[in-house]
This record gives sequence, C-alpha cells and structure tokens, in this order.
Amino acid sequence: MRAAMLAERIKAARRHDLLLAALTGLLTALCAAVRPEEDWQLAAGYSAMTVNLSLMNAVVMPLAMAALASRLWDMETKGSGCRLLFTLQRRESLFDAKALRGMAQNAVICLTEGAVFLLAGRVWGYTQAPAPSRALWLMVCTFVVNAMRFYVLLALCVRSGTQVLPLAVGLACSLLSVFTAFMPERLALLTPWAYDVPLSAMRMHYDRETRITAYEPLAFPVGLLAAAAACAVLGYALARRTVRNQEV
Repeated sequence: MRAAMLAERIKAARRHDLLLAALTGLLTALCAAVRPEEDWQLAAGYSAMTVNLSLMNAVVMPLAMAALASRLWDMETKGSGCRLLFTLQRRESLFDAKALRGMAQNAVICLTEGAVFLLAGRVWGYTQAPAPSRALWLMVCTFVVNAMRFYVLLALCVRSGTQVLPLAVGLACSLLSVFTAFMPERLALLTPWAYDVPLSAMRMHYDRETRITAYEPLAFPVGLLAAAAACAVLGYALARRTVRNQEV
C-alpha cells in the first residue's frame, strides 16, 4: 500500500492537487464570508456564515468533487492506462491509494474552510460569540458529504472510461443545488448531493418589513449525518467493486 501511495504522489507531482484543494476551500469560504455593514450583522456573523457556507458548498462541491475524481483517474483513462497499471499492481491497492489521496484533498478543503470561518470573525470583529463546535460540525459534515460525492463520481469515471460524464453529472448537481435552500426541508432530503444545507443545523428567517435576517440554531442532525456517512461507505464499495470488475 505504501508503494501505491508513493506512485500516486509521483503522478500528482505536476498537478498540484493539494494546492488546488486549498484554493477551492479558500475561495468557497471567502465567497460565503459575511462582511458586516450594520450592528445586527456583527451580532449574527457566524450564524450567517454557517448558512452561506453550507449553501456555497452545496453549489460548488459537486463540481469540485467531479473535477477531483476525474483528475485522479485521468492517467488511467488516457491511453487505456488501466491495461498496464493493472498488471503492475493489485487493482484494490490502486483504488485504495486514489481513495486516500482524494480524502486527503477533501480534508484540505474542509480545514481551509474551517480556518476562514473562524478567522473571519476576528478580521471583521463579529460580536457574536465564536462557536468552535459549529465550525467543527460544519467541517465534519462537509467532509462526509464530499466523500459521498467523490466516490460516486469516481465510480462514474471508472465505468464510463471518460472524464466528460462525471463532470457533466457534477455540473448538473451543482446547478440543481441552487434551489436546495428554497425547498421544503423534507424535499431537500431527496437531494443527497446537497445535504450541506439540511446538515448546517441553522435556519434563516427574513423579515421583509424591517429587512433584518434572524438565525435560529437547530440541534445537530446526527441521524442525517449518519445517513450521509452510510451513503459514502456505499459509494466507496461501489467504486471499489467497479474497479475490481473493470474489463481491460
């Protein structure tokens, strides 16, 4: 397994995957960051950023995970590389090395977002008390949902033999995720690729007369997170089985 991981590191030397993952997390978090203009926004800065970041993740991450999965499998796709690689190493070790590499990049994205989440309040002077537990919950949820997306899209990369299909699916999921925040909560549960929004454990209320937005912290939906984790495990098993049964 160590040799397989070393081989993946060599393949990724020119792709700068970890740097791109950090930039993805940074840009997503900065787009979600709330720069307060009024006093009431200072008092709800972290809550507002929780809602914004969960929605941004639902929109950005399906396409980001599709790009990540396709980049990890590009050498195997181009020139029928699987025919050679499957003779040099076990299929399971090849897949597991790519899965670990993908989760390392996923962790970089989540840690970058968590750092921006906590630093934004210090930079802009949020008067709301910082909530490390909320930041940790947000990072864990993002990691689990991203893992679910990644493994399903990686299975598509392997089965289709092209990078076009997973990227098209990722783009379609990103576009559909725009409407997730406006769906009824029960209907949002039918869109697992956008579970970031129901998992945020934060509800937004907007008063049209005063034009003030209020935020209601909710209990952490542990059951939904467990369901997302189960889907991620199933996606991993599906992708691993696809690699094991792939014909070359």
